[in-house]
Amino acid sequence: MCKLGMYTTRMCSVLVAVGTVVSCPTYAADRAVIKVRGDSKAEVMWFRSGAVLFTDRGFRLTDFPAALAEEKFLRSSIDATEFDVVRGGRLIVLTHQLILGAASQAETLEKQGFVRTKEDRFQLFETREIDQVLVYEKQTTFGESYRFGKWVVVLGFEDARSARNRTRATEGKPFFVYPADTPNTGVLFVDRQTEDHSGHGHNSIAECRNGDIIAFYSVTGTGADNWNGHGSAGWSEYRRSTDGGLTWSTPSPFEYSKRMWEGTEMCSALVYSVVTTPNGTLVATVIHYANEKWEKQRAPAYFLSKDQGQTWQGPRAFDESATVQDIAYTMDTSFVHAGEIFIVFRGGGSNMTPGGPQTLWVSSDNGESFRQRSVLPFDDATYYWAAGALDHGEIIVYTYDAQPQRALPLGRQTVPRRREARPDPTLPRA
Repeated sequence: MCKLGMYTTRMCSVLVAVGTVVSCPTYAADRAVIKVRGDSKAEVMWFRSGAVLFTDRGFRLTDFPAALAEEKFLRSSIDATEFDVVRGGRLIVLTHQLILGAASQAETLEKQGFVRTKEDRFQLFETREIDQVLVYEKQTTFGESYRFGKWVVVLGFEDARSARNRTRATEGKPFFVYPADTPNTGVLFVDRQTEDHSGHGHNSIAECRNGDIIAFYSVTGTGADNWNGHGSAGWSEYRRSTDGGLTWSTPSPFEYSKRMWEGTEMCSALVYSVVTTPNGTLVATVIHYANEKWEKQRAPAYFLSKDQGQTWQGPRAFDESATVQDIAYTMDTSFVHAGEIFIVFRGGGSNMTPGGPQTLWVSSDNGESFRQRSVLPFDDATYYWAAGALDHGEIIVYTYDAQPQRALPLGRQTVPRRREARPDPTLPRA
């Protein structure tokens, strides 16, 4: 028996054109094509860590041998799996080992010609010994039909007809999604649970001019003294991807943020925005907190990086004369439009309660300086913002009422306010 994932080959001769003979390999283990029966919810998924294994249970893939990496598997009911072979070829089936209490299909597989591979048993899901599995393999033939009871996982096929193929979720679309089998568990970016951290704070991401991606996230505290993981006490880190987000570097603490957290000058300084300017400079905006309850201590500052986020220069003031009552906080409101950088701020040192004014700031020199361009026509009872530029050049800012209007139907409560930013005639446009 060949080790799983390694195929024997034999040589054949093929006549090409006139009098020319070449050799080509043929494989003794082409992948089978199956057609699923009796399971309208069956799906084809990638065999990747965190994948949900069954349509009617929440068990997630824990571990697997390297030989099974990037295989497709059939996510079907845990109670039964039925299919016909419509093109002969290799199939792999996983099932419980034969121990007391295990719902194993090992005997059924062996009776139908499946042979156990040399792969050791492994922990398919959870941590109990009973959930370790054996790996079986067979070269199936067209026309064969199989029905397995509780439970098996079928993989190694080329296609599973009648099942929804999640591995083709983005085929023919003008974008790329990874992992492709949406919806899925995604790629683990930061495991905060292992170090008992919260991620409450803010996340920011930007693409550098050289194609690298820089992603900031917060490392904040848990427990009652940190609002049970909902506070702002901590620091910011960032990771870099050089392959479009497929893999990420080890975390790099944002040095200023970590220094403020470890010192006594303030409670924390968290990165809330990062944007790439027209000339490739990165601009990172930092919010200064007086305590874990989101009260602001001083006006925000910003940092510049002119080497794709390798080093940072700052802090810089948006306006030396601006106090925390003028500008204190921002969210997802940084964007580039018509060669300028825009960012929306809210004033006031209070926590998550209403505050103001809400102002639009702009830089025309790639972040070397900023100035206030306009005051937004929102009242102070608003919170959470997003901003950007529309197709025809208008600047748009969204915000929500800080307190639900209980007299309105629920559906209307969630509709954001929308305003186009108009220049303040009393301020210079430079």
